[in-house]
Formats: sequence, structure tokens, C-alpha cells
Amino acid sequence: MLHGGLPVTSAIEISAKVSGSRIFNQALLEVKDHITEGESISASLTRNKNFPSLFVRMVSIGEESGNLPNVLDELSKMYEEQVETEVSTSYR
Repeated sequence: MLHGGLPVTSAIEISAKVSGSRIFNQALLEVKDHITEGESISASLTRNKNFPSLFVRMVSIGEESGNLPNVLDELSKMYEEQVETEVSTSYR
């Protein structure tokens, strides 16, 4: 979404709606509110303990380097691979 030029707050709001989890929906909406108030994305994510520390650290690196969309793409691929591995090994 960010590669397409969508503002971060809009991307977070959409992600919250499609998360399928009430916990992450609420957490992401809180993150969006903090960002709207001027806080960094990583600082906003840190406030909520539902986000893995690796995810928060990588978002911080993406913010600092100005490369957030690419970092988020890589995180997405990494988590997708983890899910595929977990699913495939649990059905053997």
C-alpha cells in the first residue's frame, strides 16, 4: 500500500480492518492515533506489547533509513514463510 502512495495512517487503518483479530484491530487503530499525534510508527508500536520486538525493530530501521515500504515487504515475506513452514510441518 505504501509503494502505491497511500499515507501510512490510511494503510494502518485498512490493515486494522482486514486483520481478522479484534486485538490487532484495536492495537493498530491506537498506533494510527499516536502517529496522527506526531509519534513515530516504531514508538507507537512499542506502546503495545502485541507486536513482536523484531517487527518493531525492523520498522524502526525502515523509518530511520527512509526505506519503510521495502522493509515492510521483507517482513511480510518473512512472516508468510514462517506461517507456511508452521502449517506444513504441523500436518506431517
